[in-house]
Amino acid sequence: MLTHRKRAAHGFTLLEVLVVAAVICVLVGVLFAVLGAAREAAARTTCTNQLRQLATAVDMYRQQHGALPPHSYLGTRSTGEAEMITWQEILRPHVGPEDVFLCPSDPDTPPMSEQPVWDGRCWMYSSSYEYRQGLLQQERVYKPREDPEQEEMRKEDLRKANAAARHDILFICNYHDSGPRRAYNEKVRPRRYLLAHGDGSVTWEPLPDGL
Repeated sequence: MLTHRKRAAHGFTLLEVLVVAAVICVLVGVLFAVLGAAREAAARTTCTNQLRQLATAVDMYRQQHGALPPHSYLGTRSTGEAEMITWQEILRPHVGPEDVFLCPSDPDTPPMSEQPVWDGRCWMYSSSYEYRQGLLQQERVYKPREDPEQEEMRKEDLRKANAAARHDILFICNYHDSGPRRAYNEKVRPRRYLLAHGDGSVTWEPLPDGL
């Protein structure tokens, strides 16, 4: 008696395909998260080294001039145009590469090769980092202003500068939050900041009260 064996071609069911696709999506998501965390850790390390260089540059300036460098002051270019001389220009002779002023995680500040920029009033340089104590070296922050709003801004700048001095904080970087990147002036503040101190150390911690 002859028996006919039917060989059924085996294929994947729709459920199996969906399970495999879901597993692949999860693995890809984990991979991107790991790569993103590694990239951010590398950027934070680079930023930490740059802040140390800037703190050292401030110390060198202080030894030469007996005071901290000012945050900025108004000068004049060779063309006669107004130029805001900022702390970046003041410290430039004491640091290495110009990109030391830019945080690797900062998406907005243009590279130093594209600066200074015209802000409608004068040429000026910008940086990823906040230099608060420098405001104490500027005579203009002590002068009362006629405009009430400007006067409030002056008082707030002076208050933050004094708070930075109390905590011995020279520079603040707010681009490493272990979460969504946030601009400094947004209402939701980062949980932790890179803080460069006067002794050259850099800490990764919440911003102290008053800053």
